[in-house]
Amino acid sequence: MPDHIIDTWQMTSTVSTLTVWPDGCRDIIVCFTPDGRQQIVCTGIDAGVRPVQCLPGTRYYGIRLAPGTNLRHELSASHGRWRDITINQHDAQYGAWAREIARTPERASVLLQEFAWRWTRKPALWVDEYLQQVSTNNIPATSRERTRRRQILMETGANTTYWRTLARARRCACTLAGQRVLLADVALECGYSDQAHMSRAMRRWFGCTPSELQREPLLAQRHLTAPDAFIR
Repeated sequence: MPDHIIDTWQMTSTVSTLTVWPDGCRDIIVCFTPDGRQQIVCTGIDAGVRPVQCLPGTRYYGIRLAPGTNLRHELSASHGRWRDITINQHDAQYGAWAREIARTPERASVLLQEFAWRWTRKPALWVDEYLQQVSTNNIPATSRERTRRRQILMETGANTTYWRTLARARRCACTLAGQRVLLADVALECGYSDQAHMSRAMRRWFGCTPSELQREPLLAQRHLTAPDAFIR
């Protein structure tokens, strides 16, 4: 599997609305609906819960791209990374590939990986290391760091503040899930100024409260266990 693909996945919807929590990654997804329609989408970066409307029985095949991986035509247009791109309507160069997936959906995962080899641009080698440093608050205070802050926006489409606050929120949600711990203690451990600050962050990123995460551990398990931008 190409090293800029951090996960491959597939699922069939059983409900009409799916919710996806932000993980810092973009996915290339092929959707096959029960009525025979097909769509190929490269998702944008999320800054909150994404509701997905779908027909029950819709099949999804996807690959998760490492931060900084982009479709070749995007070049360095960082502002475009926040919106979804319907690939099979975007550029003629993807047409043959889209038709092949439509003919052989059982090979969708393999064809998606081939697509990543041919039509995506790998991130710079330093991006992964930098995001690990951001997620652990271990960024050296040097003049080079100011340069990296400018570069990470160009490479990934999101700035350092986005990556730091997302990593902290995901770490906090995992800590809260099913744990009988004082919320004020978790807030302090995760670097929030107080419990209210943590509560606002959980609502902003995941649409739920810290207490809900404690009462419903499967909520975090469903949404936070797949590989994300910080776990490679």
